[in-house]
Amino acid sequence: MRSWNPASMGQVNETQEPSERAELSCSYSNGSDQMVILRCLGPGEFFLERVVFPFEQLSFHCPSGSDVEIWT
Repeated sequence: MRSWNPASMGQVNETQEPSERAELSCSYSNGSDQMVILRCLGPGEFFLERVVFPFEQLSFHCPSGSDVEIWT
């Protein structure tokens, strides 16, 4: 399993109102020959889980401060 914080990899839109949750655009490319599971856990009970097939690229949005895990 690998994990990282997408906030350290992207730009947060600073023009959003304080009441809006800042979102990050993220992308993961599975360069292996096996399926992996991408799991994103964020603030406010945000949860995203997707299967990423070999050589597939997944684009997704997540709130700032989320953690992303890759399960192989």
